[in-house]
Amino acid sequence: MSHSSATADRFRSDFDRIADLPERRWHLDDQFVRQLITHIPKGAVSGLEVGCGTGRVTRALAERIEHLHAVDLSEHMIRVAERRSAATNVRYEV
Repeated sequence: MSHSSATADRFRSDFDRIADLPERRWHLDDQFVRQLITHIPKGAVSGLEVGCGTGRVTRALAERIEHLHAVDLSEHMIRVAERRSAATNVRYEV
């Protein structure tokens, strides 16, 4: 196993554990997210979120973006994000 794949596996394992933490314990500042969202025009056709984690910001973005692609390194993060999201306009992918 190469050094880079061992590092990726370690990150993935760490993110899998983080996915199970209560969301309020480690999420971004709500004010920052609200500010970010204001810069996206309502009805934007498509968007990409890299490093979507458990989908907290993804859910806010999905309210303004017609088709959103959200990706993360951790399969478990993606499963949690999908479980927490009711949005049908988001495609989650590892």
